Amino acid sequence: MTMRIACKLRALCEVLREIQDEHQDPKAEHDLLVRKRLAEAEVMAKKIMRKLLSYSKKYNKKFFKENPDYEKDLLRRLDTNYLTSEEGMHE
Repeated sequence: MTMRIACKLRALCEVLREIQDEHQDPKAEHDLLVRKRLAEAEVMAKKIMRKLLSYSKKYNKKFFKENPDYEKDLLRRLDTNYLTSEEGMHE
């Protein structure tokens, strides 16, 4: 899973990561369920992105805007207190 990275373009995977950012309470059962579903959705999104890239290597430049918070997002997600869905499920 790649929840701990950030993307310079605001593609589907990046939006899923932003939602993940909002659900970082390790004690909240609801947040754990949301993180689990987000991990599942990210796997699906990655498959879609790979398929689209097989048609055109530059397609994403037409659809996605630059992510102005790239550096901030990356730092936040690399923080040791940031929980991915897999980490949260093992608590």
